Amino acid sequence: MLDITRVFIGACPAALVAVLVACAELPTTTTSAPASSLSSTGPFFHLDANDARAYRALAREQDLHLTACSQERTCEQAHFSRALLALFDNQRTAAKHFQEVIAGAPKSRLATVSADWLKLLQDAPSEKERQAHLAKATQNVILELLNREQVVKEELSTREKKLEELSTQLETLKLIDQEMNEKAHRIRPRTRTFQGISDPADATK
Repeated sequence: MLDITRVFIGACPAALVAVLVACAELPTTTTSAPASSLSSTGPFFHLDANDARAYRALAREQDLHLTACSQERTCEQAHFSRALLALFDNQRTAAKHFQEVIAGAPKSRLATVSADWLKLLQDAPSEKERQAHLAKATQNVILELLNREQVVKEELSTREKKLEELSTQLETLKLIDQEMNEKAHRIRPRTRTFQGISDPADATK
């Protein structure tokens, strides 16, 4: 599973891909992740030991990002990613960060997605309801993944345009500098010529 995450990590948060893969691997009748309440500290998705350590490392990185975030949107995204990663380790932690998303930006798209996950974590639904909630949550993860990819493409396009503009400005400055050097080079010989012409009155002395 971790290999799939690495493929996408340059284009989108690893947490999204991890949850998407985990949802796809769940059996039709879920036995590995029992219905739970907020008091549960166990994982929602179960991993083998190697993958679990890797995702805990990603979670620690996300915790560092959370301490540094300053803008509302940045923190909203950071809490959401941290919540998804917590699904592999601690349901209580996941619920806490989903709640932070809702509290920080209650009208946002991520708040709606977070509310769907909270239903799975807190409400202890029946198996049928659980599958419906899980299907909806999986759909939302896919949509979020596609949205992140689009945002990354737009950001890259904007950067490329800025780099192109800077490159054009640099070329313009080089041309201006070259023209000024050429003018200075043409002026200097003429100045020496005028200085070399002696005054006729001086010649008779």
